[in-house]
Amino acid sequence: MRSLNGAILDATALIDFHWLDEWEWLEKYYP
Repeated sequence: MRSLNGAILDATALIDFHWLDEWEWLEKYYP
């Protein structure tokens, strides 16, 4: 079972990606 901290970090990373417009980068390398 994953730790709660790990889940929080994952959520924070996804939010950071969104606000930094990194989705465009992700879509480019992971079509």
